[in-house]
Amino acid sequence: MNSYLVMGDGSRHTIGNKDITVECFRCGVCCMRYRPKVTQEEIEKIAVELSLSEEEFIRKFVRTIPEKAISIIQNDEDYCPFLRIERTTNKATCTIHYCRPHACVDWQAGLFRTECQEGFNMLNPERTLLLPENIYSTPQETKNFYKAISDNE
Repeated sequence: MNSYLVMGDGSRHTIGNKDITVECFRCGVCCMRYRPKVTQEEIEKIAVELSLSEEEFIRKFVRTIPEKAISIIQNDEDYCPFLRIERTTNKATCTIHYCRPHACVDWQAGLFRTECQEGFNMLNPERTLLLPENIYSTPQETKNFYKAISDNE
């Protein structure tokens, strides 16, 4: 059985459509689930932005996975150490958004992603009608969402 997003005009869009990327819901699910890969250049950049030495940043926030020859952002928490949930809105915020790793920059929220579907369900636990205006914080985000949907009709 397919799930659909039903728009105000009655049009339906399959939730699994890989062509539809949307403005991030800011649910934080991807930041809770994944540990982004980080390059040496990104480590240096983020460390400078946080006013930390490279060694201190690595000690606090980087884990190396030798068998994969990669480094990831991770500390002792079960989620990204730079994730914050705003108490008043329950929206996720990245405290290093302006200098985040390319893995995070390249992430595209979409109705096809299970993480985004999970986040959407977190925003609407009663499974009631939920309008984009109730999800997004700004009119521009809402406008971008509607544009993404209409561009893929």
